[in-house]
Amino acid sequence: MRILLVEDELHTQNLLKASLVKENFLVDEAADGETAWELLQQFPYDLLLLDVMLPQLDGISLCQLRSCSILNKPILSEV
Repeated sequence: MRILLVEDELHTQNLLKASLVKENFLVDEAADGETAWELLQQFPYDLLLLDVMLPQLDGISLCQLRSCSILNKPILSEV
């Protein structure tokens, strides 16, 4: 399973990624919404693990962009 982890806090991002990789998930990372959007358009992710408060493009706006596109994948979002 390929996961896109979108988290701007480096410590949290590292902890989440380490846990997911330990369980044999393939994890790509983005620290802001714009980078996440670019990655979502390039790669076929099975899951988007998304922080709501992000620089450049917040998580809610990213979800709205995603829902208006062909990128229809499950999202786990922390509030």
